[in-house]
Amino acid sequence: MRTRRLLGVADAIQMNEVFLRSHGSSWCDPTLRLQYGETHVEVGSAQSFISEIQQFLESSWVDKPLVVKDPRIASLAKFWIEAAKRSEFEIKVIIPNRHPYEVAASLATRDGASADLSDVLWLKANFLAERASRALPRIFVNYADLLSDWRTQVKRIEAALDSILAPTMIRSMPFSIRTASAPGNPTAAAGANVAVGSSRL
Repeated sequence: MRTRRLLGVADAIQMNEVFLRSHGSSWCDPTLRLQYGETHVEVGSAQSFISEIQQFLESSWVDKPLVVKDPRIASLAKFWIEAAKRSEFEIKVIIPNRHPYEVAASLATRDGASADLSDVLWLKANFLAERASRALPRIFVNYADLLSDWRTQVKRIEAALDSILAPTMIRSMPFSIRTASAPGNPTAAAGANVAVGSSRL
């Protein structure tokens, strides 16, 4: 019997970063060149990337909502949304929002980024995430509220998006919150991450 390897968030991050870098960009690119036409994406390259995302979604989904969390999705939203539609996923968006000063402090610790660069990246990510998700079911979640009372935020997300998060995801939430809030943890540098939750239609 053939078994398939279930892909994880690390695969999505690598896939997104490879595409960005192949088009002269990266997660820390402060410009909008890729989104507003300064950098041209060939049709073949776009279709290939969409197909790759489809393979990721279909290989990762089992029988419950699939949540993909990566701030790069904000910059690549049109490709992810198109891939999800082609694979007949229902798209729902969670946008965690964190104070830009906290993001700047985390990025300075993790990557040595300047405050100016961090501020621009924060603004870019939030702008693109909001703009790309206007036509989709979505919810904004305050990062501080998530850390202080994750149970209430889970209930908010489930009610707003009419979705039930997987029990395994909820059971792991306390550990994830403790890990994310630990001093010096690189994952705490996330600002305006976009979590795209998808379930099969």
